[in-house]
Amino acid sequence: MKKIILILFVILSFCFLINAWEDEVLFTGGTYSILKPNVLIMLDNSGSMNTIIFHPDYNNNTTYSGSCWYRELDDPEIWTYNGHAVKLYGATVSPPSEDVRYPANYLNWIYFHATSTQRDEVSHFADYGTFDATDFTDHEDTRVRIEVARKVMIEVIGDIFEDYDDDPTPDKAYPRIGLSTFDDSSAMMGGQRNHDCQTSSNFQAFESLIKNIDAE
Repeated sequence: MKKIILILFVILSFCFLINAWEDEVLFTGGTYSILKPNVLIMLDNSGSMNTIIFHPDYNNNTTYSGSCWYRELDDPEIWTYNGHAVKLYGATVSPPSEDVRYPANYLNWIYFHATSTQRDEVSHFADYGTFDATDFTDHEDTRVRIEVARKVMIEVIGDIFEDYDDDPTPDKAYPRIGLSTFDDSSAMMGGQRNHDCQTSSNFQAFESLIKNIDAE
């Protein structure tokens, strides 16, 4: 019985230490802090976020047979392969000035497994940013993962801050969102919280930081 009590005490003590440690070490305080954020949004900003948005019928968990290879495109291109001509979107994503990535498995699906209708939708997506072949509106920031992530973050956080007061007080109950980015330099541990945002007055600074999150 004493051993069980001792083990429980050690576990509880460890949990308490973790709770006190996790925010301070993993996400060090930024220079703009007013109130500590109580909502953490984690965004993958690895190089894979420069990958093209896939057709909704493509299954990333399936390995598709074919002979395509990984490609990076800095301009749109009509690529003919396996008897099919399909327009692929290409651009230099800014930031961080990286070309759009196409995994070989996705290209195998397009050129060896997709229907003619699905291939036409991929070409339509290259031109208009939507797979809906009846929609000829040019959709911005919908073609590459990092662009979509930045757009969604700005829209969601903007809605949260829309009704905020200009002068928040600590006893108000609303989400306080802090932006954390990851730095791989040896001097950093974990992420750096660049900005805390809890009023509509500093949302523009927050929006600017989000637009400059790069994937590399």
